[in-house]
Amino acid sequence: MIKPFLKPLGIALFVVAFGLVVWVNRTGRFDPRPYEEKGTLVPVTKQTTFPPKSIPMTCGVHVEEISDFSVQTLTFSAEGSVWLIWPPAFQAILIGQSIPPDQILTAVNATQASNFSLHPEKSFSLPDGRIYQRYRFSGQFYASGLDFRHFPFEALDVPLIFGLNSENPALNVGNAHLVADAAQSSLGEYTDIPGYINTGQHLEEEMYQFPSRFGLPTGNSETETRYSRVQMNAVYHSAAIAAILQLILPLVVVMTILLLAPNLTGSLWNVRTAIPPSILLALIFQEQAYRTKLPPLPYLTFMDQMYAASFAIALVVFGLFVWTSNKLDQATPEDRPAVVDQINRIDLRFQIALTCTLIAAAIISWFLPVPLR
Repeated sequence: MIKPFLKPLGIALFVVAFGLVVWVNRTGRFDPRPYEEKGTLVPVTKQTTFPPKSIPMTCGVHVEEISDFSVQTLTFSAEGSVWLIWPPAFQAILIGQSIPPDQILTAVNATQASNFSLHPEKSFSLPDGRIYQRYRFSGQFYASGLDFRHFPFEALDVPLIFGLNSENPALNVGNAHLVADAAQSSLGEYTDIPGYINTGQHLEEEMYQFPSRFGLPTGNSETETRYSRVQMNAVYHSAAIAAILQLILPLVVVMTILLLAPNLTGSLWNVRTAIPPSILLALIFQEQAYRTKLPPLPYLTFMDQMYAASFAIALVVFGLFVWTSNKLDQATPEDRPAVVDQINRIDLRFQIALTCTLIAAAIISWFLPVPLR
């Protein structure tokens, strides 16, 4: 009584389980809730208003060299120059607060103080009375916020973030803010990263509101915890042809073999049932190989989702071949030709459905990537 219902029940459970996995991946329903009280990063736009007494200071960045970029640790080394231009009013603040030139700026995303240096170089007065100060920087930086969702066709914004030193309360946004010198900011000739193509840079202004007043009383304007920053993003794109030949093509070849397997006539059951396990092994080794190119991520990349769909399709094909093999084995010699024809028709339907499923998975994964977490 129960046996006739086992097959449709198993199929239904597989479909429900697969749909549940897709839903959880898309919504992050059961992911741990991220800690949200890390402070607030406020982008600066043309509509952003600063306090009336906040003094604008021009800031620009020239990066001469980027090296030792590590995808696994999300760190890189960089050297270059950063400059400030400020009016006499800000010079009065520096003198009044006894702030030396090397204590004005800080590299926000430098990994360690021992791995970073910022030395003042040229300093002189401009014809309009403003002060020009240039610094030389070098060190190791942390590349936070890189987006690998479209891997292996990702675009990476590698950041260098400089901000007014938060250790000096007089440099909060109530007294001064940075204005990006985007026209003069640039990248030098030694800023290429192996495996990526440098497509440009952009300099952005932002403000960061610290989540703590570090024990100081509230309501004191001199202890504001919002500080101005500029962020230089060096933009890199992966080489599309290399990604296709190295990562996409092997997956396409393996899945093509799997999706062509139902073309084998149902009477070749011993050959058919051996193909899906071999394909699964190939997929496992390929997945492990490309994962070495990525850091640990809290979300699935385009390639992750394609391999997940490929694993599911391989499992479905294996289940199909097991069922058709049993059906053929149970048929009488007189019924075998009719059973083989029936199996071939079912194989064709599955072949078309699974091919459409794989194409749909690719389209959805690319145009509707999972949310960043």
